[in-house]
Amino acid sequence: MKSRIPAVLRQCNLSTAAICVSTLFLASCGGGSGDNASGGNSPLVVEGGSGTPADDIETSQLLRKAATGTSVSLGKNVTGMQRVGDSSSSVGLLLDTSPLESLVSLMSSKPDEESISTDEVLNTNVEDDIASFIESLLGLDKPLAEVDRTGNHITIDPDDASFCEEELLDESSTANDLADCQSLVSNLLVEVDAATEDSGLITVNFAQQELLLIGYSPVSTNYEIKLPAVETLLNHVEQLDGGSGSMPSMQGALRFSATVNNDAVNAESGTFSISVTEALSIIGNDGTNISLQPSTLLSVSSDTATTSASIEFDIGALNAAFSSDDDADGLSTSVLAFAGLTARMDVSNDGDSLLVSNVGIGNGPLTLTVDSEELIKLVMGTFGFSIEGNTGTITLNDNLDFLLSAGSVNSLSAEAPTGTALTVQDNGISQVLLGGPLLMSVVDDNDGAPITDSISIGVGDCFMADDSIDSVLPFVAADCGL
Repeated sequence: MKSRIPAVLRQCNLSTAAICVSTLFLASCGGGSGDNASGGNSPLVVEGGSGTPADDIETSQLLRKAATGTSVSLGKNVTGMQRVGDSSSSVGLLLDTSPLESLVSLMSSKPDEESISTDEVLNTNVEDDIASFIESLLGLDKPLAEVDRTGNHITIDPDDASFCEEELLDESSTANDLADCQSLVSNLLVEVDAATEDSGLITVNFAQQELLLIGYSPVSTNYEIKLPAVETLLNHVEQLDGGSGSMPSMQGALRFSATVNNDAVNAESGTFSISVTEALSIIGNDGTNISLQPSTLLSVSSDTATTSASIEFDIGALNAAFSSDDDADGLSTSVLAFAGLTARMDVSNDGDSLLVSNVGIGNGPLTLTVDSEELIKLVMGTFGFSIEGNTGTITLNDNLDFLLSAGSVNSLSAEAPTGTALTVQDNGISQVLLGGPLLMSVVDDNDGAPITDSISIGVGDCFMADDSIDSVLPFVAADCGL
């Protein structure tokens, strides 16, 4: 079966990847448990409904409210982030450039410069697109969909042909594509357990396995994807394509959550997050072996009224092994491992202030090994820093203690005490204003003839990047007057 891009995904881009990934699973599959269960420590259905009992509401109205409820929190959060981004250069830069480029660009930006628009980054049609998709999944306005209700428990067998033609396939799809798609969709059964008129739980089952749980209410939406059912789905797709159906073994669950704190126009505020709610395990026949502990992969909050925003990572222990077959060296296995990855960024002051905190790698080193030989090892103490856009000043709020080793000989280290402040000039030269010294050293194996070099930058001293062939240090002392 040819892969098609669902209509709901056609306007997605890199910066809305989190939203698109969740939507992709919706578009790839489609019912399950009838309880208010949670796949993590927090419930899927968050209180905040109208309070009107579901018993008193007609079935089609309950389903339409459910479809709207699955998308409204996403749409409000997207709108809020867009408005903050439009009025804050630092948020725009964080979304639009690499971290290093963001810092450098922020230092050289002027208050009267035009703000970076995020119109192309955040899609304002997410809310309508998802609502339309869920309406089709729930059989709304689809005469061939089978809908049954017992109390406040509703089961829906979607209209396979209509769902495929309108949501999963495009104009270039063939009759075979439609037949394959209908074969997949025939395995879907959707259940809705309505708590109130506008809150409840949607369970999407594939081949009698829970694939997707959606808890919805006017203030919050939670999508939880169950990987065992994803494995089953992918095996079905593989078999339809003529393969053996031997996809990687998958365990665990991922949750995408969106909460609205304020939905007033130009004052939107809320939070969305991606988390691992059940430990992930992906094991493939090709040597792939990935495990990730329950944790918050990403949490983003925004407040349009105050033009403030935060982005936070708190990733749990990871062990990821991959095998590759190189014609020259044969089969090799690479393993990336760390105890955790953490960081938080807070933007305030109309985007002029950026606070980065809790940057760390947990209780152990981050390592990359190939065939049991350690190639990279990172040891770093947790630290943070702040940036003032108006003055172009970066200040360490914790000690900087960083050591990167490559193999048994090569290494790069950097150290600086709390309170060290520096500024980046337009010409690329940085100057230490307070605290210090900033110490950097490097050891280069140099084909068996090790070279050691170091630099110490004190108050008033300057340095700049050095990418010359003869240099082993990434930075070199510079004349502040240049």
